[in-house]
Amino acid sequence: MDIFDMSDLSRWLLDETEKRDLSMRQASLQAGLDHGAVSRFVKGTVPSPESCERLADFFNVPHMHVMELAGHVHLPPSFPDLDEESQAILVLLGRVNSGKREHLIRQILTLIKLELTNP
Repeated sequence: MDIFDMSDLSRWLLDETEKRDLSMRQASLQAGLDHGAVSRFVKGTVPSPESCERLADFFNVPHMHVMELAGHVHLPPSFPDLDEESQAILVLLGRVNSGKREHLIRQILTLIKLELTNP
């Protein structure tokens, strides 16, 4: 695989394992994944959200960073400063079907307005 054809996730994984002087196998196992996981991810297999969380925990980076590298989330450029919990809410809302999502958003907005008027 040519370095120029690699995904952002592939490059990031190779950089992180190299920084720590780890093989892909060691990184996989220490992250709590099967021994070939990181190698598969470097070669282009998209990790599950759960695998992204394990990688993020192991490499000590925000979960959303790895989720974005893997293509699970695409945060709008106008929201780069959101904390991890706020980003997680956006991701979860995106997984809810549209009818229920609208209802949840209305409920969340009501709660926020109540909180802002009654601190």
